[in-house]
Amino acid sequence: MIDGEANGGAAPLLQPHNLEAEESVLGAMMVSEAAIDPVIGEARLLGAAQRIQQSVQGREGEPQDLVEQAEVLLFNVARAEQAGDFSSLEVILDAELNKLDKLASGETQMTGTPSGFKKLDEITGGFQPGNLIVLAARPAMGKSSLVCNIAENVAWKTKRPVAFFSLEMSETELAHRFIASRARIPSDRLRKGNVHKDWNKVLKACNELAETPLYIDDSSDLSLLDLRAKCRRLHQQQGGLGLVIVDYIQLMRSDDPRAGRVEQVGQMSRGLKILARELEVPVIGISQLSRAPEQRPDKVPILSDLRESGSIEQDADIVSFIYRDEYYNHESERPGEADLIIAKHRNGPIGTVPLAFQDQFPKFANLASSAAYAGAPEAEPGEAA
Repeated sequence: MIDGEANGGAAPLLQPHNLEAEESVLGAMMVSEAAIDPVIGEARLLGAAQRIQQSVQGREGEPQDLVEQAEVLLFNVARAEQAGDFSSLEVILDAELNKLDKLASGETQMTGTPSGFKKLDEITGGFQPGNLIVLAARPAMGKSSLVCNIAENVAWKTKRPVAFFSLEMSETELAHRFIASRARIPSDRLRKGNVHKDWNKVLKACNELAETPLYIDDSSDLSLLDLRAKCRRLHQQQGGLGLVIVDYIQLMRSDDPRAGRVEQVGQMSRGLKILARELEVPVIGISQLSRAPEQRPDKVPILSDLRESGSIEQDADIVSFIYRDEYYNHESERPGEADLIIAKHRNGPIGTVPLAFQDQFPKFANLASSAAYAGAPEAEPGEAA
């Protein structure tokens, strides 16, 4: 044995054989994942807590920024418990084969969240988790009406929570739209309180809407940080979300007031895409269009008409436009109709979805398939055509 004397008085090069110590080390190396995972989770949580404390003590940013950072850190700790850094292709393919098998057997109808509009769902397969869907149009085309209809369809038919951020309309105005659409009574009657003849319809609509997991936030001064924090909280409270809607992107307050407007809008669109990926939920963002369509003989929107930022087109998985010919052409051959134009579809085909538009409610609906009913909506379940 080499000892201190043989080594010129230096410390021993080799420690004496210790079976108990070796078993302890080797046992730790071979311990099961089930035993390691809780320790790793506690370490992540402790690390997040330390970073939060350092940020607060160092006053690194504004209070609301610190709150956002804290929520992100804690949310990431929770997600890390469920997912690693990498997924093997074998695992990914197995999950995809599972989905395809369910589709082929008819167990599930589509891979994404159904919009309630048949041809749109045929093109998209439903709104896919992690996708950013941009809906754009000129004023008075019905952008808010369409997303209200989609929100109602998703919440009612799938029973999955829908987060609706309305920066333009109050919750009261939105409630009127939902009631008018559901009860099929003109929205101006609700505003004027002239609903005596339709009281039973209003009550029925309210009772049905009350059963839907639809959550509305009408904060008019909403930043991207605020929106993401609220979505995370609702996601945790409800055990997931079916859809997030933002009406509309350009009205959000920038978290970087020093940036130019184009850069700010780009940050918002990128932030919404990140949110969609983070929560694995489809996000619909309404966007404004420039005045370019008004200056062309052909008023149909195109991708270059997206206002203030090409980043919106780049970040979006789907870009769609609403066009109503009768708005520009009073002698239109398609009164009461609208086109939902899928101008960009990252993972699928583009195309045009013809819809019925009932301005008095206001409400979009699937067009009746029969040519005899051109311009008329299909009957809702339980209603006559």
